[in-house]
Parts: sequence; C-alpha cells; structure tokens
Amino acid sequence: MLGSKYIEENENTMNRIEYLRNWLKKTHDYTEDTSITIALINALLPSEACAFFDLSFEQDFQIRQYLIKRIAHDIRIEYLAEHKKLLSCLCNTLEKKKFAKRNSCAFCIDALFDELPVKEQEFILELFLTSQYKANRERGLKRLRHSWSAKYQGTVENIWKEYKDTTSLRVILEKFPEEYLVEHIDVFIPHATSYQLSKLFLRLVDINEEILDKLKNVDAISYSYVLTKLNRVLSNEDANEILKENYKDDRVGLLLWCFGKMKLWDSIVEFEKKYREPLKIAFLEKMTSKIKDLTPC
Repeated sequence: MLGSKYIEENENTMNRIEYLRNWLKKTHDYTEDTSITIALINALLPSEACAFFDLSFEQDFQIRQYLIKRIAHDIRIEYLAEHKKLLSCLCNTLEKKKFAKRNSCAFCIDALFDELPVKEQEFILELFLTSQYKANRERGLKRLRHSWSAKYQGTVENIWKEYKDTTSLRVILEKFPEEYLVEHIDVFIPHATSYQLSKLFLRLVDINEEILDKLKNVDAISYSYVLTKLNRVLSNEDANEILKENYKDDRVGLLLWCFGKMKLWDSIVEFEKKYREPLKIAFLEKMTSKIKDLTPC
C-alpha cells in the first residue's frame, strides 16, 4: 500500500505506462511535446516510474534523464520497496561483463545517490570504488573528494597500488594525513603533476620545513611557486640558476610571475636579455615546421 502522499489508482484508470509508451512512439515535431512528456512522467505513481525504467537502457537518453530525476524526487519523499528493487537491479547490472551501457547505468545510480539512505550510499560507494572498471572507480573517488571519510583510506590506497591512476593519487594528496604523505612522498613525486606537487608541498611545509629542499631538486619551478605562496624570496643567485636550467620549460611564464612577486627585477631582465630571443626563434621555427607539415605537396 502506497503512503498517503500518493493518490491511489481506481479501477477505471487507464494503464499509464502503456499510454506513455504509445505516446513516445509518436512523431514529436514541436516544443510542446517535450512538456507533455515531462508532465506524463511526473504524473506517474512512484511504483509506475520504477516499472517504466528500462533496465536494458534502450530508452531514449533524454527520457531516461527525466525519469531518473523523477525517481530521485520520489525517493527524497519516501524510499519505497520499488525503489530498493530498482536500485538492486541497477547495481547488479553495473558489473556485468560486455555491458555496453555501463556508463549510463552508473550515471543513473549516481543520480539517485544523494537521496538514498546512508546504508545504500555506503554500499554504492564501495561498489564504485572496488569496481574493475575505471569509470566506476572515478565516480566513487570523485564523491570521496567532495565528502571525505578516513574509513576509506585503505580502499583508496589499494586502488592507487593496483592502478596508479591520477584520481586516486589526487585523493591521497588532498585527503590523507600529512604524516602519511611525508613518509611516502618519494613514491608519489614521480606520478604527481607540477600543480599537485605545489599543493602537496604547501600542505607539508608546516610540519616538515626541510621537505622544501626535496621539491627544489625535483621541480624548481614548483619550488619557486611554493616559496611565492609562502611569501619567501629566492636569492638572485638561486633565481638566475633556476632560470638558466628552466627557461625552455613551458611554465617559464609561471616562473617569471614568481620573480615578479618576489621583486626579482634583475632576474626578469636577465630573461628578457639572455633567453627571450632564443625562445622566440625556437617558437617561430616550430610554427614554420607545423605549417610545412600541413601544406599539401
């Protein structure tokens, strides 16, 4: 028996699901048709909305979007047995081998996630995180980034060890305890982007000042950026040495920005006089080469 929030069907009510299916088979060539479709979906009872959901995922993408949004709204009001059954079917379908619509299935589960009871949320998160499929793991890791719980640290660590993927590393660098990161930093440095390195060392410098020397040896431009954010200044000698070793780096603009913030006038002039012209020539040669490659014989 449905709750009092919903109107019971009487015996003479037309089969709404069949009516909706027949409606969707018609040709829709004007804007109001979309409004009719959405209105019909919204007029379904919660049990009918679940029954209308096509677990083969042959339904039109837009119809599925309207429908899953409607079902999520129903769950927010009352989590019914029909919802639990639908969710179970979606979760069972998700890990099927050679399932062409896996992404669509995962999207629907994810769309329901925020309205579900905590127990179901925890089950889905574990399902995503332990999936053999990267896209599913990415969904779980994305949710952890926005709503971190330390109880998942071991799971994320296992994902990193097995797959060495960017997203799990991002979660580790952003969410794991500083002490852990200091202890394992040599493992993560080779896989981190320059942006991640900067964020990481900004996190760690307060608990381990000496760690900055490691960054200087690994990535001098990131090192310069971190110093800038810490309101510290390079010596002229160090600045010129970093410039000499890194003027060909694509991030040289970031290095010059750091020099500007540090008021290192002489180092900026050093770049302008000594390195700007060779870089300009190299750039023009590169562009000329690209044009030649694109020119038909």
